[in-house]
Amino acid sequence: MLGCKGKYSTLAVHMPEKHQKFLEWDGGRFRNWARKIGYSTLTVIERVLASKPIEQQTYKACMAILSLAKDYSDASLEAACERMISFGVTPTFKSVQNLLAANGDRTKKPAERPRGITRGAEYYRRDND
Repeated sequence: MLGCKGKYSTLAVHMPEKHQKFLEWDGGRFRNWARKIGYSTLTVIERVLASKPIEQQTYKACMAILSLAKDYSDASLEAACERMISFGVTPTFKSVQNLLAANGDRTKKPAERPRGITRGAEYYRRDND
């Protein structure tokens, strides 16, 4: 029902295409993703989802938190979430990111080595013989 007083209302056709793709997402999808990482990550995501009056307002934060697993291992993200829970505060992307960064030297995934043939300095050295 459109135009109900005190309720949010958005037509998908009025949204930018970039935002329309998020209509496919829901809290269950973030919970399933978090569950694959671990119990503490799931708990953090559930707390983030419950932190706003409208669940959809938390989707960007959930996506950002779960995407940290790209730069850090699942185990590191799980450990950071476990610490976040012990603090007893509402978790945010920034707070989880800061915990991971504080231990970055031990938890950051190693950078991928360049692929292909690389020539060292020896190759370009000129012989003056």
